[in-house]
Amino acid sequence: MQAPFLSSPIEFLKGVGPLKAELLKSELQIHTFQDLLHHYPFRYVDRTQFNAVKDIQSDEHYYQLKGIITSKEIIGQAHQKRLVMRFKDTTGTVELVWFKGIQWVEKSIQIGQEYIVYGKPQLFQSRFNFTHPDIESSKEDAEETKGLYPIYSTTEKLKIRGINGKTIAKLTKQLLLQLQVVDLPETLPEYIRLKFKLYNLLAAMQHIHFPLSEQHLLQATRRIKFEELFLIQLDILFNKTNKQQIQKGFVFQPESNLVTTMIAQLPFQLTGAQARVLNEIKTNISAGLQMNRLIQGDVGSGKTIIALLAMLYAIDNGFQTFVVDVGRLPSFPT
Repeated sequence: MQAPFLSSPIEFLKGVGPLKAELLKSELQIHTFQDLLHHYPFRYVDRTQFNAVKDIQSDEHYYQLKGIITSKEIIGQAHQKRLVMRFKDTTGTVELVWFKGIQWVEKSIQIGQEYIVYGKPQLFQSRFNFTHPDIESSKEDAEETKGLYPIYSTTEKLKIRGINGKTIAKLTKQLLLQLQVVDLPETLPEYIRLKFKLYNLLAAMQHIHFPLSEQHLLQATRRIKFEELFLIQLDILFNKTNKQQIQKGFVFQPESNLVTTMIAQLPFQLTGAQARVLNEIKTNISAGLQMNRLIQGDVGSGKTIIALLAMLYAIDNGFQTFVVDVGRLPSFPT
C-alpha cells in the first residue's frame, strides 16, 4: 500500500517546483514522491577513484577525472554552435564539448576552479574529447566520496533544462532525508524480514540509491527483488483462492468412455508419471473447482497424450476444447 506521504505530488518536494515538476512528469513519468523513490540508478560510480588524462586510451570505457577548467569558448553558429572547454590535470589536457544546453553550462562553470568530470570519451581527429560529460565542483562532491554514487537515467530535454543525473540524485537525497522523519510503512511482515535477514524498507531505499559499499547495494537489491516476487506470489495465491471460493468450476465425471477407449488403443502403456498426472487431473476436474495446470517434461515424455486425454474428459462431459499452438503465436517484443 502506498503511504499518504509518498502519494504527494512531486512539485511539493523541496527543490522541484511547478516547472521542474512538469518536466519530470512528461520526460520520466515521475508524478509523485513514490515515483521518484522507485526511479532507481542504472549504474554506480566509485567517487574515490580517479583517472588521469594521460590514462585515456579507449572510447569504450567511462573515466572519472579531477582537474581545473582552463578556458571556455562558444564556437560556430546555428546548428554547428558548440561550447568547448579545456580541462587540465597534472598529466595533460582534454577538451569537453557541449552542443545543447550551452548557455546554462557556460554560466555554471567557472575558469580556474577544480571540477570532477565523468563520461565516455570520443575519438575526434586523432584526439579524445568528452561530449556532454557530467561535471560538478569538487567541493560539492566531497560528501559523495563516502560510497558509490548513483547514475540516473535522464533525457536530452531534461539536460538542456539543467535537470541531469546530478539533479535527480539531489532530489532523491532530499526525499530520503524527509523519509527519515516520516512514518514510512513497512511492506513486509517483520517475521519474514527476520527469517530471511532482509533490510527494512527505509534502509533498502537508502542503499539502493546511495550505497556505502557493494555489500550494502547487494543487500538493498536483495530486499527489493524479494518484495517484488513476494507480492507477485501473494497476487497469484489471492486469485487462486478467489477462483476456488467464488468462481465455481464444473463438476466432471471422473470416468470417461472416450478416455478408456483411447488408452486401450494406444500402441504403448502410459508410464508411471503419465498415469500419476492423469489421475491428478481426474481429481481436479471432479472437484468442481477451476483447474489451471502446467505440464512440464522433456521432448517425447508424453505431454501431448496427457493433454489429449484431458480434452477427451471435457468432451465426454459435454464441453468443447481447443488447442493453441504456442509455437505459431505471433512474437512480441520483451
